[in-house]
Amino acid sequence: GMPVVQEEIDNNANDLNIKKKNKKIYYLLAVVAVVIIGFFGYQFFIKDSTTTADYQIPLDNLVTGIEEKDLDTILSVFPDELYDKYEEEVGIDIRQMGSLFSKTITDNLFSQFDGMDISYTIDNVYDCSNDEVSEIINRNKTNFDIDLNIVAAKRLDITINTVSASDNANNNGTLVVIQVDNEWYLDPTAISSFD
Repeated sequence: GMPVVQEEIDNNANDLNIKKKNKKIYYLLAVVAVVIIGFFGYQFFIKDSTTTADYQIPLDNLVTGIEEKDLDTILSVFPDELYDKYEEEVGIDIRQMGSLFSKTITDNLFSQFDGMDISYTIDNVYDCSNDEVSEIINRNKTNFDIDLNIVAAKRLDITINTVSASDNANNNGTLVVIQVDNEWYLDPTAISSFD
């Protein structure tokens, strides 16, 4: 896009607050926030040194994005169809958000992870059956009105270990990763189980 000065960005942000229909943007940002914050109880994981399987790539992107405070990388964990649909309905490309946010906003978003030592392990990997893959496709159609060409899916049981000055915790959770064409992503509908 065209380069804009910070003042214009601030004005645009104010316009966003005013236009009610654009409040939908906060819904999708909340979805991303829920995925990267809510599910893990304000705790994150970082890559361990073992070899990464293809289906772990979205997890590693999430981790890298958090480590490097890079929203673009975090957003890459969901399929493009989700953002295309949102842009079509609301007229805003969420994928541009990273470049619109100032460093201050980004730093604030990630401030709670400063000084935390975090790691994750994948305890179990389950291959989803054809029926389960069909269910995931249908859920994405129902929830987001998107048609995903999911060729495979896996359920991952994960343990997240977090160590900070005040706390040492283990959290267990399950994530679903989906293969759309040749790329792996997090299943956007998995957020419904974080409510």
